[in-house]
Amino acid sequence: MKYSSLLLALLLLGSIVGAFWVQNLAVSVKDAAGLPIPDAQVQVQYQKLAKGELDGYASGFTDEKGAFSIKLTNQMQSDEITNYTVSVNTFFWEGETKPMSAVSGREASNSVVFTYPLPLASYIVKVVDVKNKPVHGATVTLSSPIFATRLTDAGGSALFRMPSKPRWGRI
Repeated sequence: MKYSSLLLALLLLGSIVGAFWVQNLAVSVKDAAGLPIPDAQVQVQYQKLAKGELDGYASGFTDEKGAFSIKLTNQMQSDEITNYTVSVNTFFWEGETKPMSAVSGREASNSVVFTYPLPLASYIVKVVDVKNKPVHGATVTLSSPIFATRLTDAGGSALFRMPSKPRWGRI
């Protein structure tokens, strides 16, 4: 038992020492009214393993609260690059790219906020059964102008947020 605890401690120490910097990144995407934008694509480029290059790439989508988080790890101990970029885009906004900086030699946290310059409109799809009662937990998929999936709430409603005048759409 003592040996396994010692081995575990050494492995954990090795993983911490092996990483030259670790960045806990929190991204928030909002509209001009301060409301969250779900389903925005977030892309991060950073140095991971190659000397002098931004060879690390991570991507994902914001959740219902307009949030995305990730843990970046740079394992280069020479030719270290602490700068990295975060980009955001949606079907209605090309977004922007922001430069960020990690803290050399240790784990740190950083956050960045992207703001779409206009307010978005809310579109609600209500799902009811044959007795006109709300259906909770139904999957609603919007296929255009955006592709997004939501589950209905207790009132049978699924909320989508997008520009106020979409060209067309299908549910």
